[in-house]
Amino acid sequence: MIAATILGSGGATPYKARTTPMLTISSENASVLVDCGSGATIRLAEAGINTNSIDSLLFTHFHADHCVDFPVFVLTSYLAERRKPLKVLGPIGTKEFVKIMLDDLFPYIKRLVGAITGKEFEIIVEELEAGQVLAIEELEVHVEDTIHSVPALCYHFQTKDGSIAVSGDTEYSEKVIAMATDSDVLIHECPFPPSMGTIPDHTTATQVGEVASKAGVKTLVLTHLFEEVVGEEDDISQAIQANFSGEIVFAEDLMSVKVSGKKTTVSHLNIWHSLDNKIRETSLAS
Repeated sequence: MIAATILGSGGATPYKARTTPMLTISSENASVLVDCGSGATIRLAEAGINTNSIDSLLFTHFHADHCVDFPVFVLTSYLAERRKPLKVLGPIGTKEFVKIMLDDLFPYIKRLVGAITGKEFEIIVEELEAGQVLAIEELEVHVEDTIHSVPALCYHFQTKDGSIAVSGDTEYSEKVIAMATDSDVLIHECPFPPSMGTIPDHTTATQVGEVASKAGVKTLVLTHLFEEVVGEEDDISQAIQANFSGEIVFAEDLMSVKVSGKKTTVSHLNIWHSLDNKIRETSLAS
């Protein structure tokens, strides 16, 4: 089994239904966090994922909506008794980003963790290049460049049970198509409705359909959905379907996408329903 848990599916500005784009990829023995934007640690808790269970943190790029919660993630991870080093990987600039966050802006985090746990924490930082292949337990991770305003990467995750590709932020890109080829699931950004036209550094709905079609993916999951998308889902679907005949899913926060053999399932965590019920019960009790 290989699965993606969508922690955030929205745009740079969070709104009621969605926070910024980030997700986990998990397999039998591996758990990887891809990007760490606004509210990452809250969404991990809501999804029932302990921060110290994350093996590696992979960044697609260093715009704030993809990385702003990193210091909080590090702090909570080690206060939750992390027992192994945290690996932080990403494009050129990853080493500088980690240094600025933990040595310059928030140096108290290392001191606090040491004072509370009695141990120094270890972070292993690696900058990745296009064409590189990583092994994270049984996860095989292929790395490729995207077209964005800063150095940015996309990732393809493969196990014997299936594969999931993640575009990150990108314009239409043949490299993304090559990276995603024959994936069971492609999680691709689709920030804006067709009525807004072409937006620099991002992919239009029509182009997303072309990417998915050329890559031959089975299921297309749309993410990085800005609030302008709300109410425009039919137009977006029609634009994609001009090129792509497979399954289209609009990502939502706390959505799970699992691949096992030839079967892909999409489900939602029931946290919101549970919270509603608790609120109702509290109101009735009072």
